[in-house]
Amino acid sequence: MKELIYSLLSHLGGSFHNVLAYSVTLFFRARSSVINFLPQKVPSAAARKTESLKPEKLNSSHACVHPDVVKISFFLREPIQAASKLLCENRVFLAKVENLRNTVQASKTAFEYVQSIQTPQHSHISKLLIEDNRSRIVASFHFGNFVYGINKYLCFQADISKTLVLSQTELGNACIENMASAFGHKGIRLENQVLLDQIDVCGLSQFLRQAGRSLVMFADLPRGFGETVAVEFLGRQASFSKSIALLSLANSVPILPLVCFDRGGSCQLETGRQIEPRIGKGESRADAIVRMTRLQIDFFEYFFNRHKEQWRYLYLLPEYFAEGSLR
Repeated sequence: MKELIYSLLSHLGGSFHNVLAYSVTLFFRARSSVINFLPQKVPSAAARKTESLKPEKLNSSHACVHPDVVKISFFLREPIQAASKLLCENRVFLAKVENLRNTVQASKTAFEYVQSIQTPQHSHISKLLIEDNRSRIVASFHFGNFVYGINKYLCFQADISKTLVLSQTELGNACIENMASAFGHKGIRLENQVLLDQIDVCGLSQFLRQAGRSLVMFADLPRGFGETVAVEFLGRQASFSKSIALLSLANSVPILPLVCFDRGGSCQLETGRQIEPRIGKGESRADAIVRMTRLQIDFFEYFFNRHKEQWRYLYLLPEYFAEGSLR
């Protein structure tokens, strides 16, 4: 597979395409930017932790016991007891969204849930998509009920066929059925999904260079999913994937940060300020990549600080920081 990819990349030619080739190669080297509507295949170092997050284990009597609770409390600047309680709340929340996503819901239940999702930026999002018809990368996060949130945003697009979702595994039948019940013909389907081992590198570039396309990716994957840059997060330097920034610069498409979160029992969708694909005056390309990645994480941090229990990777928080961060 790797030989085939490098063979494809070798035919791209030109400095622009070489940058694009390098960017896209990151996806295949370490699955650096993946949207996963099903349980993710995480790095082996975190496999045992992830095992405890399986739905059938979320409500066990030991659900709130976590081997890294001391480290997590350190990075959150919270007492150990408070961090333990937060992890417990996190598991309960994840079980709830897992059920909504991958257990078939009654059509009325799914539809009513989506209707309850608040979009206070409705007019702003509509205006942006009408006035700026460029393709864009939607930088989402494993936060809140992110699957429904992403699909809610995509409903602003006139044509759902202009959307691609990068995935490791195929959507499950239950998830597809729920999206159809909730969003009708605008629900994400297998046709919108591109599996990493089937992606056409040249086709991805061609897709982004057409007008009005959306490529959905995640900006918050933990260490082990590709090349990273260090940006400030929770007052310390943390590692986050630089793939979205690289792909944005390579194809001259903007990045739109997107988050979905629960507040007071209702779900809400928020977008951040669009990040333009440009290298600033006095910046190197590497500087621009760090800045563009930092802007994505700054947006995320605002919501994380207010709803920590809603982040899927809360239990992996220490892995985002360097070993020396605990000193």
